[in-house]
Amino acid sequence: MAICIYCRQNARCTREHVIPSFLYDYVDRTAFPTLSSWNEASKSQIPVEHKVKDVCAECNNRHLSALDSYGKEFLSRNNLLRPIYENRLTLNYEYEPLARWLLKIAFNASRASGIVDPISAAYTAYMLTGESSPSAKRFFILVELLRPHLHDSISEELQPLVNERGESNPFLVRLTRTIFPEGLQERLSIDSVGFGGLFFHLAFIRNSVPSYEASQLKRRVLADNHWTLLLDRNAKQMKLQASHRNWIEMRIGQSYREQQLLSGDDDPFPLR
Repeated sequence: MAICIYCRQNARCTREHVIPSFLYDYVDRTAFPTLSSWNEASKSQIPVEHKVKDVCAECNNRHLSALDSYGKEFLSRNNLLRPIYENRLTLNYEYEPLARWLLKIAFNASRASGIVDPISAAYTAYMLTGESSPSAKRFFILVELLRPHLHDSISEELQPLVNERGESNPFLVRLTRTIFPEGLQERLSIDSVGFGGLFFHLAFIRNSVPSYEASQLKRRVLADNHWTLLLDRNAKQMKLQASHRNWIEMRIGQSYREQQLLSGDDDPFPLR
């Protein structure tokens, strides 16, 4: 018996996939035969199908399972469970279940990595039932469509990744945390959830930031990330245009940090 991280009841806890299990069926195992993910607590690579065991059966099998069902329907309806080569994309969505599903995935990832951010943990009731919706001033989501990467040359190893034009934009699920300049990370955090070429950046402004400063900080984030679009809470559809980044450029910072840490070097971008 243990305290469930969501409902806070003392109950027998079950295992919850950090990344919803249905997504593994769509990753190209030929191109990526040895899938792994980064664990922040141990500073090491771990098997990609990582699980946490702090969720009771009621929350896991009822509420969180319903969110995963919505996530699968959302990705399928928008034809996103594949490599994306288009430079423009129309996204159809329902804000509340999509936001709750993305929050759940990011929250699971933070617990698995041992870097739980208390600001995201404060939204467990919202993730679970939709109650206590977070303020648009304190929580917002940016959406980014990554452009395909055009390869100069294509080796035999790369063949499964590229199309007839020599482009790649493989379907992988990525969970990352944005690295900020010194000082800004005490006021803001951004967790990113990526499905192939489509990324959702979940921005949290801390409650310690005064209301008027929170508004200014949100405007700054939107201006500094002008190639992304704000996910409108009141809309059902949005039109995306590919950003200046491709999937390889998106991975550079995190890949470099992991290589440095695995080599025993100091952390070039320490997270807090």
